[in-house]
Order: sequence, then C-alpha cells, then structure tokens
Amino acid sequence: MLHGQVVGCSVRSRRPRQSDGTLAVCSGKITKCLTDEFVQLMWPWQAWEYPGKPRALAVLLGVAPGYARNLMQGRNRLPVHRAPQLVSYLEGRISQEGALLHRLKDEIVRWEPSKR
Repeated sequence: MLHGQVVGCSVRSRRPRQSDGTLAVCSGKITKCLTDEFVQLMWPWQAWEYPGKPRALAVLLGVAPGYARNLMQGRNRLPVHRAPQLVSYLEGRISQEGALLHRLKDEIVRWEPSKR
C-alpha cells in the first residue's frame, strides 16, 4: 500500500446499521503519509466506532457476539473450521505490516546522513 491509497477497516463500525440488522463496514480512508498509514493499520477506527473485542471477533468469524465472547473466555473452544479465518486475517496483517515496515526502514536509510 502506498500513500494516498484507501485503507479500509478490519472490523465493522457500530453505526450505521443496515436494514438487515448487520453493521456497515467502515468506508475507508485515504492515507496522507507513512505515519498516517501506520496509525490506520494499527487502529482502523475512530473512538466512537470501536466495536469491542467480542463484536470484532464475531464479525471476523461470522458468528454471534455472544458466541465470540464465549470463545474469548474459554467457555467454547475455537472450532477447527473457524481457525483458517483467523490465519487468513493474520496473514493479511503480517503482509500489510511487513510492507509498511520496509517502507519505514527505507525512509530511515534515505534520511540518515551518509556514514561513508
């Protein structure tokens, strides 16, 4: 992802509600610089949009928030057929974070005084 590209939310916001009762996905934001891109990657929502951990996990897994809460509290074990969804999400994050990490390191090298 480069500056000026749209960064979408990884979870759904509390508002607005769609007619079917599901939550609308965040619209995304155009990043202005590497710092802004970092902030959007780490915290892709505004404070009033923060869905809470159970709701975020529920959206990610496609389950009810109560069931997600039970998974988080160890009352239910994560079903094997749901694990690939978590793996896929983490792989996406690793890819995005790795790309941003390399661009930030390139910026450091570019702006460091030459040590030759």
